[in-house]
Amino acid sequence: MKVFIYRNGLMLDNYVKAVTMLGHTPIYSSDLTLSSNCDCLILTGGLNVHPYFYGNLLHPLKSVDLPTDLREYCLIRRFLQERKPILGVCKGMQLINVFFGGTLKFVNEHANCEHDVTDLNGNSFKVNSHHEQAVDSLSPTLKATLYSNDGVIEGFKHKTLNVKGVQFHPERMGENFIKRFIEFS
Repeated sequence: MKVFIYRNGLMLDNYVKAVTMLGHTPIYSSDLTLSSNCDCLILTGGLNVHPYFYGNLLHPLKSVDLPTDLREYCLIRRFLQERKPILGVCKGMQLINVFFGGTLKFVNEHANCEHDVTDLNGNSFKVNSHHEQAVDSLSPTLKATLYSNDGVIEGFKHKTLNVKGVQFHPERMGENFIKRFIEFS
């Protein structure tokens, strides 16, 4: 399986290693045309989602990259049209939420730390946290699957499509997390 990972100018070697570890072929490029031959998409972590996408133009811009957001929006649209799986990690999860009509908020207490998350079965486990933005209102097309102790949505899946997101970075957390959260169905 070929997995497209958009090269957004950040160091994303962990994603390439994680996809390779699962036996898939990562296509790691900024050339969007290469995505057309891929079977699925990973939207990676990165800078904050531009407030333009969720209608919060009054919020001060912090560490945003509008050209990358626009390219990743195009990728989401293309992969959805072709009914191919999409996984959003951190910023990628946030972008998926706003793509489907949700909004974001800023959360200072989730930057560079570890904390517990709880799944829908009540199971808790520790994850890494490297984000300033989080889901504020979840798109009605998405279902929350993981929460932090302070109520922040840490994971979701689309109600009808093969689209999911996690707020943390499983690609940095070892083989068990990689298999659990990055494997495509």
